[in-house]
Amino acid sequence: MTPDHRKSHPPATALEPENDEQALERRLFELETRLAHLARFVEELNEVVTEQAGRLERLERENAHLRGHAGPGAGAGPLGRGAGSGAPDPEGT
Repeated sequence: MTPDHRKSHPPATALEPENDEQALERRLFELETRLAHLARFVEELNEVVTEQAGRLERLERENAHLRGHAGPGAGAGPLGRGAGSGAPDPEGT
C-alpha cells in the first residue's frame, strides 16, 4: 500500500493489453474531451451568429434610412439603383 492507503495502479504500457474497464474509461475520456470541444465550438459559433445578426439589423436600418432620404424612385432599379444612376437598364426600357 502507498503511504496514503489508496491502491496504486501502475500505468498501462503499450505491452499490456487493455482490459474492458480501461478501454471503457479511455473511450469515455475521449468522448468527454470531444464533447467539451464541441460545446466550445457551439459557443463560438453562437457568438459569430449573434454578431452577424446585429450587423445585419444595423445595415437594414441604415438602408431604410438612406432610402427614406433618397427621394421618390430611389431603389426602383436592380440592386437599388434608381433612375439616373448611370447604370444601363437591363430590360432596355
